[in-house]
Amino acid sequence: MNYSIKIILIYLLSVFNIIAQQYAGTRQIALGNSDLVSPDVFSIFNNPARLINIQNPQAGIYYSPAPFDIQELSYACASYSHPAQIGTFSFGSMVYGFDLYKETEIDLGYSKGINDCLGFGISLRYKNISIKNYGSAGAFLINLGTILELSHELAFGFYIENLSHTTLNNEPNQLPAKMSVGLTSKNIQNFSLSAAIIKEIGFNPSVRIGIEHKLIENFFLRFGASNEPDLYYCGIGIFYKIFEFGYAVSSHPDLGLTHQFDLIFRSP
Repeated sequence: MNYSIKIILIYLLSVFNIIAQQYAGTRQIALGNSDLVSPDVFSIFNNPARLINIQNPQAGIYYSPAPFDIQELSYACASYSHPAQIGTFSFGSMVYGFDLYKETEIDLGYSKGINDCLGFGISLRYKNISIKNYGSAGAFLINLGTILELSHELAFGFYIENLSHTTLNNEPNQLPAKMSVGLTSKNIQNFSLSAAIIKEIGFNPSVRIGIEHKLIENFFLRFGASNEPDLYYCGIGIFYKIFEFGYAVSSHPDLGLTHQFDLIFRSP
């Protein structure tokens, strides 16, 4: 990408507040960001309450090399979750953008089951946005989530991102404030189904749906869709001993395809 196009891109990013809003983790993406319940090492980014159900320490790395075929918008994340007797502690970090526009993020999370049916999770996020020749600004956000097990097959998830309504430089709504609610049904003849509604302040609600199918042992197919805007997703998950490799691709009607990869390590 030449320099003049980069300048146009950074202008759009800075004027229209187009900040990174894609959750990390290929499973979550392939399901259309619809699962607010199932445990995942990347859950710290979109509902830390999901981490109440992990049994062993996990670490994961995620990379999207060229969202919308633009290398300057590369997106990388790393996360770690550690269950303990008093709850699950988690850590995540993210880098998005390039030298003219860059976002960095650090998340610290804690989650705990209250009883066999109910659990909660909370995270403290530090987000920094840097624009070359304009400086940088950072702020702390608070995120909160819950999970309610309605039955062995059905669970409800609720998540509020930026509960503190934090802004940068006193600009309202500069950092997204979202509320998400969703249901996930699990292990129905090797299928899991999920649906969620996500409402961001200033935007119409977005409906998300996803389906995961265990095709054969240790191999999963995943599909998802969402509106506002209309996006379609698919991906795979491959398990090998203590490792999981994931791939997801999302399709935007105007901006094309985005490819994502991750690798998760689960301690035995």
